[in-house]
Amino acid sequence: LDIGRVMRDFDLVRFAQGAQDAFVMVVEAFAAGDRDTLKNLLEPQVYSAFEGALKQRENAGETMTSEIHAVRKMEILNATSDTKSVYVKVRFIADETCVIKNKDGAVISGDPDRITEMNDVWTFSKPLKSREPMWYLHETRDGDVTEDHKTPVPDAG
Repeated sequence: LDIGRVMRDFDLVRFAQGAQDAFVMVVEAFAAGDRDTLKNLLEPQVYSAFEGALKQRENAGETMTSEIHAVRKMEILNATSDTKSVYVKVRFIADETCVIKNKDGAVISGDPDRITEMNDVWTFSKPLKSREPMWYLHETRDGDVTEDHKTPVPDAG
């Protein structure tokens, strides 16, 4: 799909920077349990999956901290559209630290001194008729690298 033909105001550089910023914000907001930030960035079905994961973590008395140190690679995999929206699928490879603690404060996952690789494939969407610059997170999936201590962002979409 040539996004520029479907969406005249599409700016690849601006999209890439916004997607990368959103990736960092979503991962860190999910770890912090920041529902307001998530609600502003996620489509309803994705927010619902994140909300379920947050409730599960809170019910278990667990806490999570996550820090994205660097997004090493961002690759646009494809772009599609339907009658209502444009969808852009992006792979992020990032260096992060993620630690999950149980209700007693003991580390149950991750290591605060270890940087791990996060490899996720996310799809962003934007309604074709929208005049807003905002894209929303439409789908999240693990990439093809499985790392034990990465932020457990729910697969959603």
